[in-house]
Amino acid sequence: NMRASSVIKIINRFSALHREEVRKLMEQEGLYFGQHPILWYLYENGATTQVDFAHHLNVTTVTINNSVRRLANKGFIEKKSDPDDLRKTQICLTQKGEIAAVNCRKAFSELDQKLFANVPEKSLEALHSLFSQMIENIT
Repeated sequence: NMRASSVIKIINRFSALHREEVRKLMEQEGLYFGQHPILWYLYENGATTQVDFAHHLNVTTVTINNSVRRLANKGFIEKKSDPDDLRKTQICLTQKGEIAAVNCRKAFSELDQKLFANVPEKSLEALHSLFSQMIENIT
Protein backbone atom coordinates (compact mmCIF):
# COMPACT_ATOMS: atom_id res chain seq x y z
CA ASN A 1 0.00 0.00 0.00
CA MET A 2 1.40 3.36 -1.03
CA ARG A 3 1.92 5.72 1.87
CA ALA A 4 0.89 9.36 1.68
CA SER A 5 4.46 10.38 2.55
CA SER A 6 5.86 8.68 -0.56
CA VAL A 7 3.25 10.48 -2.71
CA ILE A 8 4.17 13.83 -1.14
CA LYS A 9 7.84 13.04 -1.68
CA ILE A 10 7.34 12.41 -5.42
CA ILE A 11 5.18 15.54 -5.77
CA ASN A 12 7.90 17.60 -4.10
CA ARG A 13 10.57 16.02 -6.33
CA PHE A 14 8.57 16.82 -9.45
CA SER A 15 7.91 20.36 -8.23
CA ALA A 16 11.61 20.97 -7.57
CA LEU A 17 12.64 19.59 -10.98
CA HIS A 18 9.96 21.60 -12.78
CA ARG A 19 10.89 24.78 -10.94
CA GLU A 20 14.55 24.29 -11.88
CA GLU A 21 13.66 23.77 -15.55
CA VAL A 22 11.53 26.93 -15.53
CA ARG A 23 14.34 28.83 -13.79
CA LYS A 24 16.79 27.74 -16.52
CA LEU A 25 14.40 28.78 -19.29
CA MET A 26 13.90 32.19 -17.71
CA GLU A 27 17.61 32.63 -17.14
CA GLN A 28 18.17 32.21 -20.90
CA GLU A 29 16.03 35.33 -21.36
CA GLY A 30 17.82 37.24 -18.57
CA LEU A 31 14.89 36.88 -16.18
CA TYR A 32 14.54 35.64 -12.63
CA PHE A 33 11.95 33.10 -11.54
CA GLY A 34 8.62 34.83 -11.09
CA GLN A 35 9.27 37.75 -13.43
CA HIS A 36 7.60 36.19 -16.45
CA PRO A 37 4.03 36.59 -15.11
CA ILE A 38 4.61 40.35 -15.01
CA LEU A 39 5.83 40.43 -18.60
CA TRP A 40 3.05 38.13 -19.79
CA TYR A 41 0.37 40.21 -18.05
CA LEU A 42 1.65 43.33 -19.80
CA TYR A 43 1.88 41.46 -23.10
CA GLU A 44 -1.75 40.35 -22.87
CA ASN A 45 -3.26 43.46 -21.26
CA GLY A 46 -1.11 46.41 -22.26
CA ALA A 47 0.11 49.19 -19.98
CA THR A 48 -1.04 49.20 -16.37
CA THR A 49 -0.28 50.88 -13.06
CA GLN A 50 1.66 49.22 -10.24
CA VAL A 51 -1.45 49.28 -8.05
CA ASP A 52 -3.48 47.43 -10.70
CA PHE A 53 -0.61 45.00 -11.12
CA ALA A 54 -0.40 44.28 -7.42
CA HIS A 55 -4.15 43.74 -7.25
CA HIS A 56 -4.14 41.38 -10.25
CA LEU A 57 -1.17 39.34 -9.04
CA ASN A 58 -2.39 39.42 -5.43
CA VAL A 59 0.86 40.81 -4.04
CA THR A 60 1.85 44.02 -2.29
CA THR A 61 2.78 47.16 -4.17
CA VAL A 62 6.23 46.93 -2.52
CA THR A 63 6.76 43.51 -4.15
CA ILE A 64 5.65 44.85 -7.53
CA ASN A 65 7.80 47.95 -7.12
CA ASN A 66 10.93 45.83 -6.61
CA SER A 67 10.13 43.62 -9.60
CA VAL A 68 9.29 46.59 -11.81
CA ARG A 69 12.53 48.33 -10.87
CA ARG A 70 14.59 45.22 -11.71
CA LEU A 71 12.77 44.65 -15.01
CA ALA A 72 13.10 48.33 -15.96
CA ASN A 73 16.82 48.33 -15.12
CA LYS A 74 17.28 45.39 -17.51
CA GLY A 75 15.26 47.09 -20.26
CA PHE A 76 12.26 44.71 -20.26
CA ILE A 77 9.71 47.34 -19.22
CA GLU A 78 9.49 51.10 -19.00
CA LYS A 79 7.47 53.59 -16.99
CA LYS A 80 5.47 56.27 -18.72
CA SER A 81 3.12 59.00 -17.54
CA ASP A 82 -0.54 58.05 -17.88
CA PRO A 83 -1.89 60.28 -20.69
CA ASP A 84 -5.26 60.52 -18.90
CA ASP A 85 -3.81 61.34 -15.47
CA LEU A 86 -0.26 62.71 -15.34
CA ARG A 87 -0.07 61.92 -11.62
CA LYS A 88 -0.15 58.20 -12.46
CA THR A 89 2.66 56.18 -13.94
CA GLN A 90 1.97 53.30 -16.28
CA ILE A 91 4.21 50.33 -16.83
CA CYS A 92 4.56 48.92 -20.33
CA LEU A 93 6.70 46.41 -22.17
CA THR A 94 9.66 47.39 -24.28
CA GLN A 95 10.39 45.46 -27.46
CA LYS A 96 12.94 43.45 -25.47
CA GLY A 97 10.21 42.64 -22.92
CA GLU A 98 7.77 41.54 -25.62
CA ILE A 99 10.36 39.22 -27.13
CA ALA A 100 11.23 37.75 -23.72
CA ALA A 101 7.54 37.21 -22.85
CA VAL A 102 6.88 35.38 -26.12
CA ASN A 103 10.09 33.34 -25.92
CA CYS A 104 9.34 32.24 -22.34
CA ARG A 105 5.76 31.32 -23.20
CA LYS A 106 6.98 29.24 -26.16
CA ALA A 107 9.63 27.54 -24.00
CA PHE A 108 7.06 26.79 -21.26
CA SER A 109 4.76 25.24 -23.87
CA GLU A 110 7.61 23.06 -25.13
CA LEU A 111 8.42 22.03 -21.56
CA ASP A 112 4.78 21.08 -20.99
CA GLN A 113 4.81 18.97 -24.15
CA LYS A 114 7.99 17.26 -23.00
CA LEU A 115 6.54 16.62 -19.52
CA PHE A 116 3.33 15.08 -20.78
CA ALA A 117 4.68 13.22 -23.81
CA ASN A 118 3.36 9.64 -23.85
CA VAL A 119 0.92 10.38 -21.01
CA PRO A 120 -2.59 9.31 -22.01
CA GLU A 121 -5.39 11.92 -21.80
CA LYS A 122 -7.24 9.80 -19.23
CA SER A 123 -4.18 9.86 -16.97
CA LEU A 124 -3.95 13.64 -17.26
CA GLU A 125 -7.63 13.94 -16.41
CA ALA A 126 -7.18 11.63 -13.40
CA LEU A 127 -4.14 13.61 -12.25
CA HIS A 128 -6.04 16.89 -12.58
CA SER A 129 -8.95 15.46 -10.63
CA LEU A 130 -6.67 14.10 -7.91
CA PHE A 131 -4.80 17.38 -7.43
CA SER A 132 -8.07 19.32 -7.45
CA GLN A 133 -9.39 17.07 -4.70
CA MET A 134 -6.21 17.43 -2.63
CA ILE A 135 -6.37 21.22 -2.97
CA GLU A 136 -9.99 21.18 -1.91
CA ASN A 137 -9.09 18.99 1.10
CA ILE A 138 -6.40 21.37 2.29
CA THR A 139 -8.24 24.68 1.77
